[in-house]
Amino acid sequence: MSEEADRAAAAKRHDVVEAAEKGDLPAVRHFVRQNHAAALSAKNRYGVTALMRAAADDHLDVVHFLLEAKADVDVAKDDGRTALHCAAYEGHLRSAELLVAAGASLDVKDKDGDTPLDDARSQGHDNVVKLLESAAQKKVEAKAATGGYTAKVPEAKPSAAPIAAKAKSGAEPPAADASPTRKGLDVRTMRWYSHYLHSIYMMIDSCFDEEATGIVMVGLQPTIDREMTCLEWPCLQQDLRLAFQEEKHPFFSGGKKRLEFDDITFKRVRLEDLGEELEVSTRRGKYAIIASCTDTHFEAAATAMREHNRRALEGHGKVRKAWATANDEYGRPTHP
Repeated sequence: MSEEADRAAAAKRHDVVEAAEKGDLPAVRHFVRQNHAAALSAKNRYGVTALMRAAADDHLDVVHFLLEAKADVDVAKDDGRTALHCAAYEGHLRSAELLVAAGASLDVKDKDGDTPLDDARSQGHDNVVKLLESAAQKKVEAKAATGGYTAKVPEAKPSAAPIAAKAKSGAEPPAADASPTRKGLDVRTMRWYSHYLHSIYMMIDSCFDEEATGIVMVGLQPTIDREMTCLEWPCLQQDLRLAFQEEKHPFFSGGKKRLEFDDITFKRVRLEDLGEELEVSTRRGKYAIIASCTDTHFEAAATAMREHNRRALEGHGKVRKAWATANDEYGRPTHP
């Protein structure tokens, strides 16, 4: 593509990070040509670089170009997360392969002490786990061969949050009979859960009534000291899958299918990444529903939602919320 065409493409984008998010290689290429060092190191207001954004969205041509342009593969956000963290968390195998081949650090930890391998394990991305474990083992073997010592790949770091099963691209959430529990009680026996589920279903109806092109269910990761407060999240995924399989609301009405199961996807995010994630999740007319949140994050999450809806970005859908309260979570069970 000509430089003039690249310049025209870049003019449509606010900056190199936005261009990378859109997968717009011509625009990214123009920004890098114009100011190489600044473009490669530029961060948006969330501290995200073009390489991080491209890896998070699996834009392979952009990732490859940025690596060829010598973008710093290990630059991190304020929370310590690198491009490899982003690719591993989202389960993007090809992007992770490119980053590993470019020498991305396998051992770098974010502020929670998680490595990219920890992220891949926590989200159940087995193919990325195998890639990173193999890369780590090769690194250990190479050191042993030159340094005369032996070592082994570290064991998995215990996860502080329940594993979030993704329904995206047809991936199955956990079996419906594997009900998460809190203090020995099935979450579904708690009197608040049926009301919570009903509110989620009504919110789904409302979003599609407003002509949403899809829905992203967003769950906020709990902090370590509140790690047992979000077990409605896996239950929600299981019950939505079951509703679809049994041809029930919200997917069916009057015996007719209204929605495909893949019209609804699931993402679990950190509070500090929520604003950015809402921007990404609502592209092309999709709506986001914040469906799981601890009481300590209520105010911040509601603020992020209101800010997103106030800005009304062109081509983006809205954000809604439907979560349980702490009093609900610790209420008495509906039955023994």
